[in-house]
Amino acid sequence: MSPNQVRGKQAADPPPRAGSYSISYQAARLAKAQEKHKKEGGLKPEAKDYDSCVRQPLLTFDGPPELTLACIPLHLLLGLALDQVKLMENELKQLDAMWAAERGEALSDPKVQEQLIEAEASVRSLDGQIVAHQGEIASHTAALELIEADASNAEAVARGKKVRSRKAAYTPLQHEDEYREHRLAREGGQKALKAAQKGLASARDKVVALYSSEAGPYIRSFYTLMDSFNLERQAYHSGALVGNDCKKIFRPDVASSFSELLAPRIHADLSVQSPSEGAAPYVRLELTNTQGIGNRERASKFKKVWQLLGEAASLWTRKAPLCDHEIERFRVLAVSFAVAYADLFPFKEPSPKLHILLYHVLPQMEALGGSGILHEGVVEAFHVIDNRLKLRWANVKDVQRNVLLRARQSWIMSNPASLNIRTGDHERELRQREKSNRKSRKERHQHLALEDVARERAERLAREEEMARAAADD
Repeated sequence: MSPNQVRGKQAADPPPRAGSYSISYQAARLAKAQEKHKKEGGLKPEAKDYDSCVRQPLLTFDGPPELTLACIPLHLLLGLALDQVKLMENELKQLDAMWAAERGEALSDPKVQEQLIEAEASVRSLDGQIVAHQGEIASHTAALELIEADASNAEAVARGKKVRSRKAAYTPLQHEDEYREHRLAREGGQKALKAAQKGLASARDKVVALYSSEAGPYIRSFYTLMDSFNLERQAYHSGALVGNDCKKIFRPDVASSFSELLAPRIHADLSVQSPSEGAAPYVRLELTNTQGIGNRERASKFKKVWQLLGEAASLWTRKAPLCDHEIERFRVLAVSFAVAYADLFPFKEPSPKLHILLYHVLPQMEALGGSGILHEGVVEAFHVIDNRLKLRWANVKDVQRNVLLRARQSWIMSNPASLNIRTGDHERELRQREKSNRKSRKERHQHLALEDVARERAERLAREEEMARAAADD
């Protein structure tokens, strides 16, 4: 395709399952539809109907994605390892917030402590509102069911489900207005309940963020475990791990150790006590059960997700061709990981790198015999250029236009002997302008022609009237 050609929509081959929205979003919609089918019946939902492209990709390709999309294994490993570390940190920060809230410990910064008190008061207030709304909804639901239970009220119930008629002669049936009032009140309560639940989620996130301003025992254990495995995070790239540390963090024993941080713990305290005056003191061991903080089931799920991702990483990063059974094993791992991830984070949108892993690495493995054999030097060379271009176009906030401008400039810099794409754009604009001018001239000529016809008709009618008057005078 020459640079001055415009690629039409009909020429685009959208990659299969190209939506960058989460598999968890699709899984949650499917689960909700299945639950509704169990309760109400009707058409059974199919899994294939919940695996669609929900967002348009920024760029399109002329060929299959596995041959035109760079699924560089090292960057996938770095990005997914960073995601795993951040997910673990977030979980531990929430446990620290629960631990500090139960102990009632105050933060060292008075201003942050004041904000924390306000946020906790907001959480308690919203909790109370939710309970009140639920009770109100239950009360109205009971009243509606009582009216519906009487078969003689069937017509009144049918009318009560509709908007009340404004006709002057309209006479409501018995229990009709009562049913309508309860129905509208329940709908209002349900809306208020959803708003309160949304506000409660935001308030709890704020509480966790305020408690996280000071490291608690859970996050300190995380840092201690990082040091024990000699894992070091970089000061740039959002604190990502280096390549060797990424491979280490996906080892089964390392994944198990980190996942165990989410499990409940037993806290041991040693105290020296004296039973009575004059008696020898003795050491007392006190075990404090902290079963209320932590979740063994969630720790097991986190471990499963971590180890599945680690085993998949050992295949997509292998710098050698893969056998058919190894490619098939990767397919099974990708499916198992997707299901486990959706179960652990049902409302979280995975990162773009996770989307590439689940939807684009396997076709590339099948086409090339593996993905770890790809050389990343070319991509890194373009990465240096794109880093400079990213600063140049930082003022362009539209993501799609930003990417296209950087790609265009990169093409110009890498192809100095080719036709300048700006010249092609200028020529295309001139052609479009000339086409628009021709259309305008044609419309103007048509308008002038109509004016000439109207003028000739008016002159002819005037001559005919003058001749008629002259004949009448004679």
